[in-house]
Amino acid sequence: MVEFTSVFTDSTKLARKIKKSDYLDSGIYPIIDQGQEFVIGYTNDENGLFKDVPAIIFGDHTRIIKYIDKPFFIGADGVKVLKSKLDEIDYKYLFYALRNINIINTGYNRHFKWLKESKFNLPNLKTQREISTTLDSVENIINLKKKQLSAYDQLIKSRFVEMFGTPGKNEKGWRLGSISDIGRCVAGATPSTKVKEYWENGTIPWMSSGEVNKGRIFDTDTKISELGYKNASTKLVPPHTVVLAMAGQGKTRGTVAITEIELCTNQSICSIVNNKKIDSEYLLMYLKMQYEELRNVSNGAEGRGGLNLKIIGNFPIMIPPIEHQIKFASIVKQVDKLKFED
Repeated sequence: MVEFTSVFTDSTKLARKIKKSDYLDSGIYPIIDQGQEFVIGYTNDENGLFKDVPAIIFGDHTRIIKYIDKPFFIGADGVKVLKSKLDEIDYKYLFYALRNINIINTGYNRHFKWLKESKFNLPNLKTQREISTTLDSVENIINLKKKQLSAYDQLIKSRFVEMFGTPGKNEKGWRLGSISDIGRCVAGATPSTKVKEYWENGTIPWMSSGEVNKGRIFDTDTKISELGYKNASTKLVPPHTVVLAMAGQGKTRGTVAITEIELCTNQSICSIVNNKKIDSEYLLMYLKMQYEELRNVSNGAEGRGGLNLKIIGNFPIMIPPIEHQIKFASIVKQVDKLKFED
């Protein structure tokens, strides 16, 4: 096992940050941030271009790790650009090795200090290349599967529009209401990261806003202890609760997911504990299709604001008869079955 600091150096200061107002939809050089999406924009400007590639990107707030092998710029605070101190090294192997490290998740916080304290295996260069080649093959299979799943998701979306019309337009004249009419908005909280006992040997699933991108939450990256739960205002929400990211880097804010287990969340997530007027699968798809509208009602200028419980509670929603919603939910279950059988 080798220590992180014996292999890596932080080259972040050598990488120029591009302002969001200067992003292009297409261009020569990619702009990288710490969100799930790999590229968030482009530029043709070469001034301050980071050319010492390959390199590894680490999201100080998100814990997301990326491998990049072409010149780039960075587009957000909290991006760490990691370079190896060693001459003979396989960066793809380092990427996979770092991605395998379990870094404690304390919500929207600084995680680089935990990464720097980590250790990982570093075999000889030949073995590194063999491992990274094998893992590249596995990654290609995973990406193909993701494309298939995306096609199924599009099928569900099309069926929703066919049954209910376009959210926000209400062409079919359904009853209108607000989120507060169909559910209770609950915010989470984060136990103090200064108290190790709140985090060590945790058994209670605790979800951060970055995990909303999973779509369906069967487990959480982090667990908190009973002591941590009792000393924070976060609340457990039941399975089949729709959760919505109120803040987050990049495209996270406004993203929704559904819980498949009982869990609690951090303060950047709103859990919509639904009542008998709404089906959770219907609510999930409705809010997915209202992503841009949710972001537009966020507070703050230039998209840097956030949602809050009041804004979400007042957000408009179509409320079709529950039997229609349940029929849609059964279609979702059938498509989900196909996902696992494929």
